[in-house]
Amino acid sequence: MLQNKRTIWTILLSGIVFLLLAGTASAGEADIKLPDLTNIAFLGGSLTGMMILNIGLGICVFGMILGLIQYMQTKKSSRASVNVGCV
Repeated sequence: MLQNKRTIWTILLSGIVFLLLAGTASAGEADIKLPDLTNIAFLGGSLTGMMILNIGLGICVFGMILGLIQYMQTKKSSRASVNVGCV
């Protein structure tokens, strides 16, 4: 029983110390130095930084479309199950 109390106090005190020290961090998103993507090239110059950025944006849009399709299918199937329950 003493071991359980010691573990609880250790976790609580560690959490308090973590919360107190987290406020002292001074770096943020505004301090990030981003490179100029027009001057960066990969794979021998065939893949530019802007192309990588645009490919990533396309992947995000593709994922959003797939999520929308899944949402519509789920919504359609939930309506069908409600109609079956009323019969």
